[in-house]
Amino acid sequence: MNRLSFPQLILILLLGLTTSEVKARVYVHITGEEGVVDYDMAQILATNSLEQGHELERALGRGWYMEPNSPSQKYSVVFKQGERCSTNPVQVATLKSTQEEHFVGKSALEFQIIARKENKKGSTAAYKVALDLNTNNLIMVEKPKDWFLGFAMKIDPANYSLPEGTNGAVLFQQWWQGSPMHPPVSLEIVNQTYAVNLGWSDADPKGNFALAVRDVDHNPGGPYDKGQAKYFDLGPVHLGQWIRWVVCVRPDPSGKEGRVTVWMDDEKKMDLHPIVVGFNQDPAKGIKMGNKSFCVNPAIYRSNGSNSQRIFFDEIRLADSLEEVQLPNPPSSQNPRTTSGSLK
Repeated sequence: MNRLSFPQLILILLLGLTTSEVKARVYVHITGEEGVVDYDMAQILATNSLEQGHELERALGRGWYMEPNSPSQKYSVVFKQGERCSTNPVQVATLKSTQEEHFVGKSALEFQIIARKENKKGSTAAYKVALDLNTNNLIMVEKPKDWFLGFAMKIDPANYSLPEGTNGAVLFQQWWQGSPMHPPVSLEIVNQTYAVNLGWSDADPKGNFALAVRDVDHNPGGPYDKGQAKYFDLGPVHLGQWIRWVVCVRPDPSGKEGRVTVWMDDEKKMDLHPIVVGFNQDPAKGIKMGNKSFCVNPAIYRSNGSNSQRIFFDEIRLADSLEEVQLPNPPSSQNPRTTSGSLK
């Protein structure tokens, strides 16, 4: 029997490393079954002293709240409440697990913002409740790599209305790069007036789903430029039924390799490439745009106004593979709409 020489062994090992497949990974998986994603400002303030840590921020109705029972701190709750710059905040946004709805299992996550209009002079009120998947230093803005977010969502028709005006919109998912910029990539619902002004032929009274993409080149003018969004039509809103979303984001502020792809119920609705994805940081121009990594948030986020939203989320998954975030069809008893279950 011939023995392999040492160089031959090294060559075999190297060939094995180069030909072996890299295993896909799910970085975050959150469902309503965990039962620990409850956020209620009134309850928190009733059980904590304002001098403790971030309690003052919570009292002001803005900031973050890390769930103490979150496994490995894989998520936190981010929010903006009514009168958030006062010492008497008004609870507008809540987040909890509920058995009232479910996609799979027995429960889901309920995001809700009730109707409220602040009429204080100079008020720039905005209301938000978001689940931060804690992806800091993971999804690097200047590293072109495909990241996939999948989730199921159901909009409650009994608690649903949209902001009025020519640009009324509600954000329900964002890839955020830090304050003070708007998110470079987000999923939103725009009202019918806004959709008509955008020239969309299918503008619907219930609103339209939309992909919004922003970059510094949309509205250049300063080191903290927020950019004007480019909106892409994803079709009329569906109420009262589970919708399965997959969003693929490949960051690249240079625009050479950037990509955003959106599927809804297994149908590819939008595929943009190559595009600028993320705010560029150019020290030579004195520009420092946001963080170096993306935060990924399922959310409800809207401006001041007398409208309300309640949205259920379930099976939130973040991975580096499309297959790892693809969700099955819901049972026909839960949804009248079913598709093949294969992404196209």
